[in-house]
Amino acid sequence: LSISEFVDYFEYKKYAENVNFSLKGCTAKSIAKAIINWHNTADYPKTKALLALNWGNEQGEETIVEKAGIKYLIKEITNGEELYRESKELKHCVFSYIEFCSMKKTSIWSMQQEIDGQYLPLITIEVVRKEIIQLSGKQNRNVINEEFSIIKSWAEKMKFTFRVVKF
Repeated sequence: LSISEFVDYFEYKKYAENVNFSLKGCTAKSIAKAIINWHNTADYPKTKALLALNWGNEQGEETIVEKAGIKYLIKEITNGEELYRESKELKHCVFSYIEFCSMKKTSIWSMQQEIDGQYLPLITIEVVRKEIIQLSGKQNRNVINEEFSIIKSWAEKMKFTFRVVKF
């Protein structure tokens, strides 16, 4: 696990669950196990109200990119159902950003790869004020060079800059 995964988990505990999380009596191994379980179960508060949120697309249209015979779709996630699905498929905490998305403090984008005629989530992109601040693959894996080059081309088209926390 990366340090950013530990930070994500602690922030989720503090802000999303509003608990006073303590490391007292915890080992690095027990915390790592809790983080893995957290990602695998995507155990977020799935109320109908959150899943029904819809904040609309203000940043731009979907983009399809083809590289080495593989098609990729990059699109903004614009509602609670899509955000939950992205979080569940990629086993990371992006659903915990739902309130920031609905208040339009951040926008979340999904880079999806076409497999057998359908697009499946590959990379989640967080954008704040036209600045890409986070890129995460499944279980918060870092992006590889090929994925980054696609995202970089798309970002130039969108006039987004990079201040990536991790990639």
